[in-house]
Amino acid sequence: MKFPIMLCFLLAYAVCAQSAHFHDEGFLEDDLAFDADADAKIETEFPGLCFICKRVLATVQRTLSQDDTKAVIEKKLHDACRTLSWMNRICQILVSKNINKLRDELSTIDSPRAACVKIHLCW
Repeated sequence: MKFPIMLCFLLAYAVCAQSAHFHDEGFLEDDLAFDADADAKIETEFPGLCFICKRVLATVQRTLSQDDTKAVIEKKLHDACRTLSWMNRICQILVSKNINKLRDELSTIDSPRAACVKIHLCW
């Protein structure tokens, strides 16, 4: 029970630290005003997204064959999320939002890390 709670605090802190400037006295009031650009930055620079992206692409690359259709590749991407038990829901959202980019990157010979950097899920 302690692990999920600690994980939630860690993820919340990571999001807050990425979305606002953290100062010695805490967050400045002006920094808490979110706009569309800040939301986009959180989506693309959330620390766990890089891990999820690399893990999913590596898992799918191992099972990929030349005969796989787009639908089969998409199913393999979603199925790969099941291997990330506690991050399954976040993974499913990430895959759904980036399905075309992930599928296209699987057709290249790039490493999972290089592919995730190209689609801006790793920095």
